[in-house]
Amino acid sequence: MKEIRFNATDEASTDLPALYASAGTGAAVHCAAPAMQEMLTHLASLPGSGPRFLRLQWSLDLVRPVIDDVSRIRNLGNDEERRRGLLAMTRAASTESAGAIRYVWDALDTVLDALVARGFRPVLSLMGNPGGRFRDFSESEEVLAWSELIRQFAAHLVGRYGEQEVQEWLFESWNEPELSHWGLIRRPGIDAFLAYYDACSHGLAQVSSRLRFGGPSTAMTKTPLFKALLEHCARGTSIMTGKSGVRIDFISYHEKAMGERSIDTDLNPDAMIDREMQIQEWIRTHVPSLKNVPLFNNESDPQAGPTTTHTWRAHSEYPAHYIGMELARRMREKSDTAMMRGLQNARVGRWGERTMATGWFYGYDSDFAERWSSVTPGDEPEHGHDLVIKPAMTGLALCRRLGSRKLGLGAIEDSPAIRWIAARDAESGMISLLVCHWTNVRTREKSGARVNVVIEGLPKARYRSVRYRLAPSTASAYDIWNMAGAPVKPDAELLEQMQAGALSLRAGRPRDEDLKKGALELTVRTEPGSVELLLIGTEESCPPPAVPGKLRFESYRGDGGVQRTLLAWTPVTSASLLTYRVWADERTGSKPQNIADGDTTAALIRIPKAFQKTGMQFTVTAEDIWGRQSEPSDPIVL
Repeated sequence: MKEIRFNATDEASTDLPALYASAGTGAAVHCAAPAMQEMLTHLASLPGSGPRFLRLQWSLDLVRPVIDDVSRIRNLGNDEERRRGLLAMTRAASTESAGAIRYVWDALDTVLDALVARGFRPVLSLMGNPGGRFRDFSESEEVLAWSELIRQFAAHLVGRYGEQEVQEWLFESWNEPELSHWGLIRRPGIDAFLAYYDACSHGLAQVSSRLRFGGPSTAMTKTPLFKALLEHCARGTSIMTGKSGVRIDFISYHEKAMGERSIDTDLNPDAMIDREMQIQEWIRTHVPSLKNVPLFNNESDPQAGPTTTHTWRAHSEYPAHYIGMELARRMREKSDTAMMRGLQNARVGRWGERTMATGWFYGYDSDFAERWSSVTPGDEPEHGHDLVIKPAMTGLALCRRLGSRKLGLGAIEDSPAIRWIAARDAESGMISLLVCHWTNVRTREKSGARVNVVIEGLPKARYRSVRYRLAPSTASAYDIWNMAGAPVKPDAELLEQMQAGALSLRAGRPRDEDLKKGALELTVRTEPGSVELLLIGTEESCPPPAVPGKLRFESYRGDGGVQRTLLAWTPVTSASLLTYRVWADERTGSKPQNIADGDTTAALIRIPKAFQKTGMQFTVTAEDIWGRQSEPSDPIVL
């Protein structure tokens, strides 16, 4: 029989950074759309602890410049003279001169307020062109004006959110600078890009040296631009300060297992890992002073092409791909601490697109349109939307339940596609085992396997386990939709079934386990494209779950303008969390009713229509695998 064996003692453990700590949304403006707001609430509700970075592009396009003295521009001649006058006025803001340009941040504040309230740490790509006045970073006056813009941007963020909060964020250079993503700004040569980078670094540092900045966020690694920036940071001179060496707090790039294809093809994670190992070797050899700078592959998706349709993106194969890829990388590199990973899929779209949720948007060309690009702030609320969460998100929920101390990592010797990682929660001692059965797109394996799990080094105690599972044999939301005839517009009953099916991960009830000679033996059954999480612990070592807090309502318009109401709260960090119970009380003397289905570790619930009544009161309790319930939360009234 195939076997996984590891030791559970503290002496055997090492620090375990999160498998995936970041997700990307694309353009910041889309985060203001109600569908994206709802999707982000679901993402924020995932269990577990640790950083929750959310990466935004084109943030500065939400900033509006305001001129104190319009006559100074009106009196200038042609467009080029006016543009240069605007640049001069931008620079004047640094000395508070008369006629300086100021900025209105309201639109960006709306987006960032929503992220911070949900517990996210923004990763802000410093890209955009407020007022359209930047054209060429090879011009020194544009570089100076850009640095002043970034200074004002950083000063505004620190003033609004506090330095302690903002220093936990990340600031990143322009996304994929070697490609044509520069909008109205001419794509720079290497020297112009380095000047742009220096300007960003200097603008941030003028506000606080603790604000973290990195790059180059290239689409391809080891390109001339990638190498030039790292050499500049290691040995170059800043155009802004004249000092040698330019700070780089993390080195970011994008590497995927396969480029964009219109058909399903085999992914090649080994080639991706090879390229990343080559990056590390190049850094050690050519810029050794940067060898300890963290690496950040913030678009490490299985395949490029966010809107290219691949049906596996609607199934458990998607998380099996990205989890299997990351476990393979950690096995080959023998390192956990040098790199942070991110997925560029925190979006709403079609089943087969690279998204975390499928969206239905009502009232466009016809009664229904399944689309993403048309959804912009200001026009969606009139029409409404409905969402179904995809396995791409629920797979992250399994990753986040891993403990903070690694106990073991490997693959089954005669079945290398079956990969596993074991961990221990530092506070409670709860043991977690994540087993992933990788499968490729075209050359799928035909059968699963029965795996014997042996956990050694355990003290004598009463143990209990619970399992969570994503697998092709378990009906997904997509399967439910497909078996119903794949309707263009699902009715209310089908929508409810899909939404419930998307979150059903628990495989059976908790069960007691027998300890024999200091070891536990359990069995895991895998199938190609599956991910299973096993949690094991003792009641004596695990504290009861904490009280859920910060309850809030969020309302959205569904089909026909029908109001959909979510109740969300801050996730509890208990390693032994089993489910939440949501109690509805009409406050008429009758007993409160539990309206949760008893199988949710997500810190939110869609309130059933029957309970969406004015004056209805709700409280939430958390329950662990031993049936211990927390005290009720503070009540909230609809």
